[in-house]
Amino acid sequence: MIETMYTTEEVAEILRVGVKAVYYKIQKGKLTTVREGKRHLIKESVLQAYIVANTPGMITLDEIIKNLIGMEKSDDFKEDVICAFEDYSYLGESYVYVEKQQNGDYTYYTAKVDHVNAPRITIWVEDGYVVNAYVS
Repeated sequence: MIETMYTTEEVAEILRVGVKAVYYKIQKGKLTTVREGKRHLIKESVLQAYIVANTPGMITLDEIIKNLIGMEKSDDFKEDVICAFEDYSYLGESYVYVEKQQNGDYTYYTAKVDHVNAPRITIWVEDGYVVNAYVS
């Protein structure tokens, strides 16, 4: 799968800063780029790592999984899963959606932030409790 690449203008919009600020971050080595002629392109993974490293207090995927393991499957389970994401965001998106999935005899849930490339967490429930959750 080819990784999404962003122009400096797109990165500036995502970070809500000016293009000059993006070039400054590139110059200081805080954002690594791939050159395409005179253009600087930033890989999505590099941008996400920068956002995580520079967002104070943002919860990590591992912490979300810890929040999920052992959670009781209540009538408000989808809302509870959304709450487990706390302040997590992916490239500026923070809306979380949860879907119930069926695979043969198995029922499980997936949850992710509403971004096409955001990581998805698979959630397994047995006997009314979350017994496993992992990034898929």
